[in-house]
Amino acid sequence: MFLILQPFFCNLFAKISERIVPLFFDLCPVPFFRHAPRRMLSVGKEAHMLYSFQEGLLNMPPKRDPDRRLLLLPVEEIKTVPNRLRKNIDRAALSELMISIAQIGLIQPIVVRKLPEGYELIAGERRLRACKLLGHREIPCIVVQAGEERCAVMALSENLQRRPLHFLEEAERLNALLNGGAMTEEKLSTLLGKNEPYLENRLRLIKLPKETCARLRAGGLSERHARALLRLSDTERQQQALDLIERRKMTGPAAERLVDSLTKTPGAAPMRILRFSRDCRLFVNSVKDCIDQLEGSGVTADLIETRRDDGVDLLIRVRT
Repeated sequence: MFLILQPFFCNLFAKISERIVPLFFDLCPVPFFRHAPRRMLSVGKEAHMLYSFQEGLLNMPPKRDPDRRLLLLPVEEIKTVPNRLRKNIDRAALSELMISIAQIGLIQPIVVRKLPEGYELIAGERRLRACKLLGHREIPCIVVQAGEERCAVMALSENLQRRPLHFLEEAERLNALLNGGAMTEEKLSTLLGKNEPYLENRLRLIKLPKETCARLRAGGLSERHARALLRLSDTERQQQALDLIERRKMTGPAAERLVDSLTKTPGAAPMRILRFSRDCRLFVNSVKDCIDQLEGSGVTADLIETRRDDGVDLLIRVRT
């Protein structure tokens, strides 16, 4: 009896599998069969059926999103929504984007949705503006089907998901392109839409030792901190400066003042003729001004003033 009904059950299982496999793939992107030990599967025709089910599951093509299409659309058919537009757009950055698009084309399409009449921009306002200013009649677009609320979320998340390249990593990639031999600084600046001083400032960062670069990344310090450290000749002095910068949480300008004080060549101060005054307040105020200048350069200094009958005692304590 089992031998007679076996073909019927096999065909029934195959038809059920055709319906279940797509649904299972949607619910479980990483099939559990991939992690299941093969000894758990039975031997014989039933095992062969399970192996076939497993192979079909793993070899299915990735699911396509029917709500997204890539089209080349006329720019005049794309409308913008005022409440989703950027309030301020840097004209210099927009000019750089235009130069880059003119040289190598638009790499990332903009995102729009279909309206009864034309299309509405969701993400890619700067790219759209740049293409219009360049005189492009058409622009690559990803057309999605979405409501008003989802469009607003997509417009915000498109900007939040982007993260600019770290300045040290950018310097490494620029240096790798130039070391390839087929690219010059002038050609690279033209292709990227950046001026040559921009590239020179970035490429100077390659001179920083690996230890300094690692601490700059770990501490989340800015490019201004990095450029200030370039003025210190050896790694040990850079590490000492980084210790002070991290301990005192110095900004970029404060780090520059610190490096100024560290690189200042000691020498004889010019002799000045001072008039004697019995009022010690002038002297105390002068000392306080010097303390303020030290703190402005990143040095922590304390002034303890003790008044006495015959004058005043001043204790200056410099902390490292």
